[in-house]
Amino acid sequence: SGESTRFVHSTDESDDRQDEYIQTGKLLHALFATIRTEADIDAAVDKMLSDGVIESRSKAESLKNQIMDHIEKSGVHDWFNGNYLLYNEASIIYRDGGALQTRRPDRVMIRPDGTAIIVDFKFGREREEYLHQVQEYMDLLHKMGYPKVEGHIWYVYKNKIQTV
Repeated sequence: SGESTRFVHSTDESDDRQDEYIQTGKLLHALFATIRTEADIDAAVDKMLSDGVIESRSKAESLKNQIMDHIEKSGVHDWFNGNYLLYNEASIIYRDGGALQTRRPDRVMIRPDGTAIIVDFKFGREREEYLHQVQEYMDLLHKMGYPKVEGHIWYVYKNKIQTV
């Protein structure tokens, strides 16, 4: 499983850095899944600290700073301003043939004009499959009746937004 990487002992310093990078990415992904607005950042991080998910106050403060820094440098303040109807990690259930399928975009925001904006957070390398993943989410929202749908991949560590 994805958690198994935590239990593998590494003797190489670069492997340790890679593991820290992966673990921080998982924490940031979990935090972005709970944050509705920038005002929610402190409470979301503090809850993970009190739940024991984040191991120290210094790590918690570092995560808060990283989140604010990534929002600032990526220019996505309006995604966190509270002006959207927001669905974080909400499942889309649909039929493919006879079988029920589920897809779960990271963040779907609905503007007052009815435009749906999909954002998928990524913390690693850019991959072609991510474009297809977000396009699939966009197609599903079109089928759900949203006439205008935008899709974005946010490579958080790179502060890069890729529009689909």
